[in-house]
Amino acid sequence: MTDSEVAEYHSLFLSISSTDELGHIIYVSEAKWAVVNEKAVEKTKAAFSALGSLSLRKLWTMDGSPGTSLGDQMRLQSLDLPSMKDGFDSARVVALMPFSSGTTGFPKGVMLSHRNLVTTYASTMFVRSLNPDIKFNIYESALLFLPMYHMYGYNIMMNTFTLGGKLVLLNKFSPKKFLEAIQKYKVTFAPVVPYVMRILVETPLINQYDLSSLYGFLTGSAPVAGKTLDALSEKSGRISIQGYALTESCGTGSANRGLPGTKSNSVGYFGPFFKAKVIDVATGEMLGEMEEGELCLQGPSIMMGYANNPKATAETIDSEGWLHTGDLAYFNEEDEVFITDRMKDLIKVKGYQVSPAELEALIQKLDNVCEVAVAGVPDARLGEVPRAWIVPVPGTTIDKKAVMKHVAGNNRFH
Repeated sequence: MTDSEVAEYHSLFLSISSTDELGHIIYVSEAKWAVVNEKAVEKTKAAFSALGSLSLRKLWTMDGSPGTSLGDQMRLQSLDLPSMKDGFDSARVVALMPFSSGTTGFPKGVMLSHRNLVTTYASTMFVRSLNPDIKFNIYESALLFLPMYHMYGYNIMMNTFTLGGKLVLLNKFSPKKFLEAIQKYKVTFAPVVPYVMRILVETPLINQYDLSSLYGFLTGSAPVAGKTLDALSEKSGRISIQGYALTESCGTGSANRGLPGTKSNSVGYFGPFFKAKVIDVATGEMLGEMEEGELCLQGPSIMMGYANNPKATAETIDSEGWLHTGDLAYFNEEDEVFITDRMKDLIKVKGYQVSPAELEALIQKLDNVCEVAVAGVPDARLGEVPRAWIVPVPGTTIDKKAVMKHVAGNNRFH
């Protein structure tokens, strides 16, 4: 199968709020087909139309509208999928392109191959087989409120399906709905983010529901204090696990799986197929135990690169194939990894990445803004929140309420 034929399968599954952001993603991914919520039809058509050079071949909706329903398409038409005899190379063909800000800047298309995805699922099953305490499929009933366009949510969804489990979908998190769902649907596995984990520690509701079906909680996407994991485990009577991964590593990495001796303030051990090292930030030399430096990863789940962005790819993956994570870390004598800080500028709000550059560009559109700088500041509940420092155009003033309203008008930053 040629590259042009493979491109015929490019489609766009959208959960996008900004037309500008949507146009950026279409341009980078070179998507030709789109699957959208019915409310996003006009916005999607407008974004494709504005680009001009890219044509929208087909748009499907998630509702049941005749002629545009994705369900109808899946029932009525099959695709002739490529095979090895056609020259299909699982390590070189893009299977999925989530978008991530990476180490800096605007969202980049992370090219994940078929081999990347299969490696992730194989790793999950292998790690599960190592824990003698797991006598059943922990993915038998997974509760998911995380967005499935995020690599964390996507992997939970696919691991659940691969292992024959069911997904219990929660449209929006609230402690009451979350705990009710665990009790009602006998949930066995509950992935969360640090923001939600802290809410569960604080809420008295957790003692009012039957959580006996639950193997445990998993948290990722942002750091969480070991004492928070311990507190949730003690309060719920269930195991609490912290993981570390990146979109660029196909959402797989390490986890402190509750194995004997694993420290709750670490992110545990790296899974199979990974090589990991910590290097001196200034010299690039590999460091030893208990020495802090930049964490670098290598293995078959590492992305192919950033779509249509060779410069960013070269800045992230070096000539020896090491992915530079931008995270500061160290290994202890037992090879547990501890993440200590981030080299990158991204702000983590409730576990979601917020790019300062993207916020700066948004604020810069206001008439009276001369210069603006955005950085993250600590927040007890959300982890971090963005703070903007604005220099007004000489002779003018900045209306803080107008700035807040302008930013809030972009749903991405609600």
